[in-house]
Amino acid sequence: MEDTHVNELNYDGDSAAALFAVFDGHGGSEVALFSKKHIGSSLRQTPQFKEGEYAKGLERSFFQLDEMILARYPDSLKECLQEAGESNFGHLRPDPHGDACAGCTAVACFIKDRKIHVANAGDSRIVLCQGGSAIDLSQDHKPELDSERDRIIKAKGWIAEGRVNGNLNLTRAVGDFTYKKDKSLQPAEQIITVAPDISSQDLLESDEFLILGCDGVWDRKTSQEVVDFVKPRLDSKPKDKPLSAIVEELLDDLISPNVGAYDGLGCDNMTCVIVDLVADKRNADGSLPGASKASPSSPPHANPKAMTGNRRPTTVFDEGGSLLQDSLIEAKPKSQTEPKENASD
Repeated sequence: MEDTHVNELNYDGDSAAALFAVFDGHGGSEVALFSKKHIGSSLRQTPQFKEGEYAKGLERSFFQLDEMILARYPDSLKECLQEAGESNFGHLRPDPHGDACAGCTAVACFIKDRKIHVANAGDSRIVLCQGGSAIDLSQDHKPELDSERDRIIKAKGWIAEGRVNGNLNLTRAVGDFTYKKDKSLQPAEQIITVAPDISSQDLLESDEFLILGCDGVWDRKTSQEVVDFVKPRLDSKPKDKPLSAIVEELLDDLISPNVGAYDGLGCDNMTCVIVDLVADKRNADGSLPGASKASPSSPPHANPKAMTGNRRPTTVFDEGGSLLQDSLIEAKPKSQTEPKENASD
């Protein structure tokens, strides 16, 4: 398990504020653990947060995570592994920009005074249930997106079989410093960047709950299908039943029953957070006033922001640099041995 999450109610002692996040690690758990440990304190220390510009504060805190890791590397990551009970640091190379590939995607939301602020870097996702309909509040950062592809090629990276430099099938992340070593480029211009997309919006009366999940959650269900799974269970949940029980049901349903038949989907580490936005309005049986107890299921439909084609596990190299799944990688064309700005896959 390389994932972790944040679930902080009463953020910074404020009963009207909360912070939630999911960090999906790859190449090791250390960057995800570091992000979990520092995202809250980093956010509250940003000038933007202090000025009430919360989305921009989240954006700045993402950049700060990279900066803080590098400032004390590798001790910054060793300490997080030690706190998690890990004692093997052999995969932490002396040079953070070397061949080691450890990072994590990050999706976070800060809620205060009925307004939600979102930041996302990578292919984790946050979805809002609004009157039973799934609304994506983030975009999956995948190599198939033209904007991501353009940045990668401009930074002299390359894409093969939907993977950045033949390895990562995501394009933004905390860490992954081997893809961020061009000193002539700004952090937002690197092959892999930590720069998040940010947004803010008011919460409406029809907004019911949020789901934050790593890509493994969305590999086997669309956003609407996940909402349709969660909503009837949340609408009938007794007050003494924890939300985590619904998360467990969802993840049990997503786990692959047959590795071969499902092409590896449902075998990823999976982390999910459900945020009930109207918990204070629910009746004792979980239902909402004026709403029928049985929640009709909407027909499944494709996520408009999802990428086409089969999705694959994020990292295909082990800690020693050996290829784990050579069937998933197309050999790098000879023309891409020395990447050029106009290179293509």
